[in-house]
Amino acid sequence: MLPHTSAGDIRLGSGSGFQVVAFAEVEQATIAHQPERVIAEGATDDKVRWTLRAGGDEGDYSTMLRVEDDAGVISGGGMGGPKLWGSDLLNVYSRGNPDRGPRGIVVRCDPSVEHLSVSYEDGTEAEMVVSGEVDGLRFGLLLVAPGAHLREVVGGDKDRTVIERFDLRGHDASWHSHGRE
Repeated sequence: MLPHTSAGDIRLGSGSGFQVVAFAEVEQATIAHQPERVIAEGATDDKVRWTLRAGGDEGDYSTMLRVEDDAGVISGGGMGGPKLWGSDLLNVYSRGNPDRGPRGIVVRCDPSVEHLSVSYEDGTEAEMVVSGEVDGLRFGLLLVAPGAHLREVVGGDKDRTVIERFDLRGHDASWHSHGRE
C-alpha cells in the first residue's frame, strides 16, 4: 500500500508528491446563474495537473474536476444538481482513470464543515484540502493512488468534531470491480 500523507498530499510512487498550487480568490456572494469558473488548481511533482471548476445557482450547481498531464487529459467528471442534496452536509464524488493516474475525490459541503479527511480501509487517514467559502459552499479535494481502498469521507467543524460522514465503500467497490467509479 502506498503511504498516505497530510494536507492534500499524495504519493503515487517514489519521489512523487501532490502539491496544492492555489485555491482561487473568488467573491463569497452567490450570484444567480453564475457561470462555472476555476476555484482551485494544482499539480503533482510528476507534472499531473488538476483543475476544479464550480458554479451555477441554488438548484443547478456544477462541480467539475479535470486531471491532465503533458500527454493530455487523464480524466474528467463532476456532479450537478442542487448545491447540497436534501439535508446532506456533504456531497461527494470520485473519478479517475485507473490506467493513467490518480483518482480524485471531490466534496461539496456546507460552510459549517471546515475539516475534511478520507479514511482508508487499512485504518489510516488523509487530510483533504478544503477551500474557504465559495458560493455559500466549501470544497474539498484529495487525489489518491488508483489502488487505494477507501472507507469514508469525514466532515468536521472548526474544532474537528465530526458532524457528517459519507460512506465511500460503494464508490470503492465499483472502482475496483469496473476500474472506475
